[in-house]
Amino acid sequence: MGIALFALLILNFPASADDSLTFYADFARFYAGEEVTAVELDFEIPYYSLSYTEDAQFGLRADLQSTLTLKDRKTGEEKSEDRNLTIYITSQEEAEKRGQAALDRREWLFAPGTYDLTFRLTDLKTQKSGKFVTSLVIHSPPQDLFTSDIQFASTIESDTTEVEVGLNPAPTKKFTKNGLRVTPAPSALFNKSRYLLYSYMEIYNLSGDYQVMYRLLDEKGKVVKELPPKDKEKPGPSAIEVGAVNVIALSPGKYRLQVKVKDFSTQKEAISEKGFTILETPTQVSTQIPEWSIDYYDQIEYVASPQELSFYKSLSSKGKNAYLDRFWKENDPDPMTPENEAFLAFAHRIREADSLYSAGFEKGRRTDRGRIYIKYGPPDNLDRRPADIAYKPHEIWSYYSKGGMQFVFLDFSGFGKYDLIYSTVEGNFTHPKWYELIDPTEVEQRRR
Repeated sequence: MGIALFALLILNFPASADDSLTFYADFARFYAGEEVTAVELDFEIPYYSLSYTEDAQFGLRADLQSTLTLKDRKTGEEKSEDRNLTIYITSQEEAEKRGQAALDRREWLFAPGTYDLTFRLTDLKTQKSGKFVTSLVIHSPPQDLFTSDIQFASTIESDTTEVEVGLNPAPTKKFTKNGLRVTPAPSALFNKSRYLLYSYMEIYNLSGDYQVMYRLLDEKGKVVKELPPKDKEKPGPSAIEVGAVNVIALSPGKYRLQVKVKDFSTQKEAISEKGFTILETPTQVSTQIPEWSIDYYDQIEYVASPQELSFYKSLSSKGKNAYLDRFWKENDPDPMTPENEAFLAFAHRIREADSLYSAGFEKGRRTDRGRIYIKYGPPDNLDRRPADIAYKPHEIWSYYSKGGMQFVFLDFSGFGKYDLIYSTVEGNFTHPKWYELIDPTEVEQRRR
């Protein structure tokens, strides 16, 4: 079982828009010998994408399975390999504070050819999964000057640590090569807080001394920054090239790093390019939570997905507090204001639901009408039908602005407690014989 190494990354990770597991992946190809290429697949998982269980030694742990599937396009042969991975964090609060993300690497050797690569990560607790799909072209090594792919990194430093007995490889050695610890940055996301674009690449088949030039290109291919070329002495037939470009002055957007190598002896040139993104860095504004709304801060069961709610319930008290702060921060429509408008609207709806739909000793927020009101707000049309000889009192709520959703509530007791009997929203309860409880003409209008 592998243990992922944690790196401190200041990133603005996107939240998962569905039930998939959010992670970033990238690969780089390195010459490994005659007709053999080594491929390093690095992946980076934001801590909040995972579900955790309590761990007596480390605090919290998440268990994952990685599945790699390779298909050789020429032969049609397909291979699949599974590996388990365990990730540890001390606490949700600490992970958020430090911007932690888990890093790991898978490596393989390839013969020349074209391969379809699918890499899937699955959270073994929730079964959430995500995948990275790409085509991998492995060329026969040329006889003249050529380079590896560029590998982006968050840091590159000398590695003097020793390998511990029994660890093969040791976690601290996983990202070490040629005496350097190259901590990968598979997301290729940078901003004003993380403004040094580190890069690692290898140069092969050098005949003599050489020159290296770095350029940054925008989406249209225009040069936006060019570093002075550096002349270097040939260390041997191969060389490593490490760079660090300051990108703090770049506007948000997509760019490419271009590294050009020129061999003075043969006048041959080799160029390698790789894309990266500069993120917007919003000004941090502390969120103000009015005292009257504090009691509603943890009532996320009305608006969170089942997966989010399950994850939240699995946390310790400290972990839950940190999760709530992130949850509401992600749903803030305008982070530049001190108020979180989404949370305030939510809190107001809970108060209104308690006021409008309480029944007996049951608070309005716990009733079916209150739950729908909190989640979707007041209906665009509310049709109240009083009791008659054949049917009990019921209400028909219609949300035209939200795709035509409809809900029907019926007061079985006649004392003001209305239960949901029909919904057009998948996942909401519908009474198996709802059509027998209200007027048949209304039933025909609402059949799915």
